[in-house]
Amino acid sequence: MADTKVSALSEKTSLDGTEEFPVNDSGTSKKVSTNTLQNFTGAAVDINQVAHPFTVDGEWAEFSAGGWALAQADDPLTLASAVIVDIPGVDDFRIVPIGGAIVTIPGHAQGSAGDVLYLSQAVPGGSTSTKPTTGLIQQVATVIDANTLLVQSFNAEYF
Repeated sequence: MADTKVSALSEKTSLDGTEEFPVNDSGTSKKVSTNTLQNFTGAAVDINQVAHPFTVDGEWAEFSAGGWALAQADDPLTLASAVIVDIPGVDDFRIVPIGGAIVTIPGHAQGSAGDVLYLSQAVPGGSTSTKPTTGLIQQVATVIDANTLLVQSFNAEYF
């Protein structure tokens, strides 16, 4: 590849996480995988909270004076403010705040491409692709594919 111009390369239209790119790390050549790049949003925040309640990547979280908890659309005070993207330990987790980030959560199982997700009124930390018709309604994401969500939030509606 060193003798091929970038403009002459064929386009790769999808990534599976195994592709690698060369990088210069303070004068040392290294490689980075697309999986690493896809998981680096620049918006992810590492949190340490003793005995946090999160068990599955892709759960929705809210923050209050008591710390981070599972979000639920049954009370205006428990609406989602972030999505859990990694849980490395019982006291550690990583979030991406809601606001418009593309997040990779391998095998998130939160719906099919194009599904709009709403914070669940019944399952703390859960989401649903069925828009509720009553109560608090908070849109939290759109499914891009089986591994990717567009995390976004609109003001909650109340019916």
